[in-house]
Amino acid sequence: MAFSFPLYKRLRLSAVPRTDPSKAAERTQVMGGRLAIVAALLSLGLALPACGASESGIEDHRAEPSRELATPSGWFEHRDTTFGASVSFPDGWRVAEQPLTNLVVPREVLALATYPLRGGNKGGGPCAAKRDLEAMPPDGALIWLLEYRPLRGDVWADVRRSEFPSRPNRVELSRADLEANSCARGFGYTSSFRAADRPLTLSLVFGERVTDERLAEVEAILESLELAELAPPPPDPYAGWPLINDNPGDSLRPPPGWAASAAMFPPGETPRPRTLFFASNRPLFGLPKTLVPHVEQLPPTPSWAVANAFPRDGVLLWVSEDEKGGPAADYAAIEREWPSADDFRPVQILTKPNPELEWLRAAGSFRGYRWSILIGAGPEATEEDRELALKSAASLAVSGVCREDGSDCPE
Repeated sequence: MAFSFPLYKRLRLSAVPRTDPSKAAERTQVMGGRLAIVAALLSLGLALPACGASESGIEDHRAEPSRELATPSGWFEHRDTTFGASVSFPDGWRVAEQPLTNLVVPREVLALATYPLRGGNKGGGPCAAKRDLEAMPPDGALIWLLEYRPLRGDVWADVRRSEFPSRPNRVELSRADLEANSCARGFGYTSSFRAADRPLTLSLVFGERVTDERLAEVEAILESLELAELAPPPPDPYAGWPLINDNPGDSLRPPPGWAASAAMFPPGETPRPRTLFFASNRPLFGLPKTLVPHVEQLPPTPSWAVANAFPRDGVLLWVSEDEKGGPAADYAAIEREWPSADDFRPVQILTKPNPELEWLRAAGSFRGYRWSILIGAGPEATEEDRELALKSAASLAVSGVCREDGSDCPE
């Protein structure tokens, strides 16, 4: 999916050279992640797209900023090698000790404010960092820098360079540039740009009685900001695989060329157990014969597909949401790597027309919800197709919100 969003008032350009280099200290902070939850971030009252994703043990690539900063007298320096960013700031400003939200994409590169930032907000929603915005003093300011960097694959695969123009040489702020902040009292300003071949969005938020001196201070801080080129993320093992999503926000990548679909059922009206996804290497009775991104509903069980003629070389992947409940002997607690091949166990599912079918099952629990994954294979199914089904199952990302009538969705 390609992101598209309005680029608000652009930073004005000025041909003023950047500061000369000097020595710098180092400080590192690491962004946390979450289980895959498809969520939208409306940052600081201005529209920004967002994608949550499962964190799968991928290490951040560390890099030094492209050049060192000349720290003004009496100013402090923050250097983050994990995110390839350095900035200088005067007394009274402080860097957030933890990210303001737990979103992974876009990820937070820098949060710097004139007041303590609590951070740790979970999920997205229209005002993801509202708790920190509401704590802003009348003359306060917040600088928040986000980066659209995937966990795997090409950085520019899902974003367009044309929507991230080159970073301006200098930021010049005036009150005419500021807009009302819908998440709290005060004003906001947002701009997207490209630096060190990285897609970034800068959000500035100010208290309702911000002074001209504070605006000038923010200009000087942004003038000191340096960004480094980063090594590319690890290759995406699902490059070229389609992505399908259901209503609660779960997602699955079916193998290329397989029949597959997601059910777009109304969560508050559809009883459990309910089918979320299917994928098959051969057309099956009662199911779409090709890749269909979504259908209104799928059969509650795979019985239709296996109660009729099933190809001897057929492989079927079936994902369902079971009755609610926590971890148990047959429902493992869902963690980062769930489901892996080790989570699947042979099970007996007797179907009179197809007694030779072999079945594997993995089941997990997260936030009081339960899911099951079934893989059925005919006696002549190839090892390659069995492995493709396991790989597809491993791509499953489940949401722990919006599974009821809407009352469990983030604000």
